[in-house]
Amino acid sequence: MIINKVLRWHKLDTKAEMKYYLGLVDEYEAPEGYDCYVWAGVFCVNGIEWCRRNGKKFEVLKDEEITRDDVQIIYNYLEKVKNKTIDYLKRLLNEYHQTDYSEFKWRVLLNFWLAYFLPSIYDKYLMLKRIKDESRLFHAHLYKSDCTGVALDQLDFGEMLQDDFGFHKYEYSLLMKNISDINNIIVDESSTYERMPLRVNYTDLPEHVASFANEYREYKEMTNIPDEIVIQSPYIKFTLYKELMERKYGKISGYFLDYLNKIRKGMASNRTLDVEWRTRRRNIEKDETDKFVCLVYKIIGNFIPIAYLEEFDNLKTIAMNNYKWGLKPRILLYDCEGVAINEMFKIYMMNIDLEHVLKVDLMHGIPTGAGGFSWYELTELQMCDDYLISCEVPNNTLANRFIRMPYINFFRCPEWEKGTGNTIIYTNYSYPQHRGRLSLNEWNWKKYMNGELEFFRMLDRSVISELKFRLHPYHKSQWRNKENIKKIVPDLIFDDEPSFFDSIYYAKLVISEIMGSAAMEAMGVGKPTIILYNPINLFVELNDNYKDIEDMIRVGIIAETPEKLAALVNTIHNDVEGWWNEPERQKVVNKICNKYAYFPKNAKEIWIKKIMAYLEEG
Repeated sequence: MIINKVLRWHKLDTKAEMKYYLGLVDEYEAPEGYDCYVWAGVFCVNGIEWCRRNGKKFEVLKDEEITRDDVQIIYNYLEKVKNKTIDYLKRLLNEYHQTDYSEFKWRVLLNFWLAYFLPSIYDKYLMLKRIKDESRLFHAHLYKSDCTGVALDQLDFGEMLQDDFGFHKYEYSLLMKNISDINNIIVDESSTYERMPLRVNYTDLPEHVASFANEYREYKEMTNIPDEIVIQSPYIKFTLYKELMERKYGKISGYFLDYLNKIRKGMASNRTLDVEWRTRRRNIEKDETDKFVCLVYKIIGNFIPIAYLEEFDNLKTIAMNNYKWGLKPRILLYDCEGVAINEMFKIYMMNIDLEHVLKVDLMHGIPTGAGGFSWYELTELQMCDDYLISCEVPNNTLANRFIRMPYINFFRCPEWEKGTGNTIIYTNYSYPQHRGRLSLNEWNWKKYMNGELEFFRMLDRSVISELKFRLHPYHKSQWRNKENIKKIVPDLIFDDEPSFFDSIYYAKLVISEIMGSAAMEAMGVGKPTIILYNPINLFVELNDNYKDIEDMIRVGIIAETPEKLAALVNTIHNDVEGWWNEPERQKVVNKICNKYAYFPKNAKEIWIKKIMAYLEEG
């Protein structure tokens, strides 16, 4: 590897006479003085635009097209890497904290962070291997390899992956520093990574979460009986909690909100890094032959979140004090947020007798359990005994872990109320501008966005006047999507309602770009819904147990292309209700809702009965 302009020459073709700048991440502007600017992918939208605006010669490295099978092979491999890494970190962190936690307890803490960290690193590792094979000499401006890219916790790490271009360059910097056989890149390490401001004040939390937290605290003060069930989920309505507490004399806990604001704020203000430990290069096991695994072992100290290292003992003290009423629970009932972003809850779990506790995970989206492949769903399944989903139980090797229950998100919407209006809500899919999950590639994503623009081009003007475009929350600052659409449809209105249910309440039609939560939630509350479904582009097809696509296409609930979608909307927008209520279409709608958006009238009673049964069985 070349550091600080020290070259290791190898045979180059005539192109080596040119001076190539290598842009590995998106940049709003690039350094001057290069003959050609080579961008790592079409995700470098600002860098490409900078070249066009300034008349610079540039090219974009061709992305390799990958299939759905390729994706699964990669994640199967990364699962093996994840298991090795957990075992490796178990030994390091037990030694650091002078503890003796089991592999499973460390998995509770590390599983989701590694499920984000490893794909992000592996994607960049593969990119560097591709560039290594180029017969050209590149110049890359990277950061000094230090510890400035350490996240506070899993939530912070996910936000850095999502929005911080500099963090992705920081990851590349650490990789380049520790890969010895890349000889065709000159690295300039003259700058230091400065991360985006840490988000610690979640004032924009959904109203139902904040409201519930206040109600719960007031009610909890009236009960002093030790809890038997610890519930960690913002998706359960307070009325359900209250009824459960009344029936069991207060033996139910609630959603611990303070971690997101008060505790994280304190951690952020006191962040002091153990740089010596983090930068120490440890001897890798002699029997480890996988080069990527060895690389992960070398650099992982630079990335372990502060909550897992420097602040671990402090969080443990706070957690055990705040969960002192639940030190011997019989049942844990939680959702993805509990085991993904609430470090307080995870550390609490590490310090109770998990072997003798029933661990129940709540579904966090639709169609949970129905996807062709989901590494993150499998990650959740590794840490629970029961997995409550709203879809029909799939017929697979994990079927014994799935239990069907009403979709819990519906507790947040106006129950069985359906507002009327003239709005058409178009909700899109989100994928990070800088890849971190390996579930898509740029070729597919560019095709997807072009299809989105084509849909708007083909809409009648009368339809445009009724349309509101609801950008996915993670899509608002990426891909310059809003600006691109505004060029095509200048008068398009964007929907900024905080709540999706509030957004669709007065809609006459909901359009979703994938068969996901938004589409199923809209159909579940009775809203006419059309889905743009193209699994070839997005790798979101359903598994073999769910063969409903043909019926949905036949009755027009699914449009296979943007052109077909636009033609359908242009045709029906003056009489959406008439179209939606046609008997054959309603027959299919009811079947789909029964399969994927299960919400019977007695949903709350079903949940109460199930939780009470857990108590009685326990």
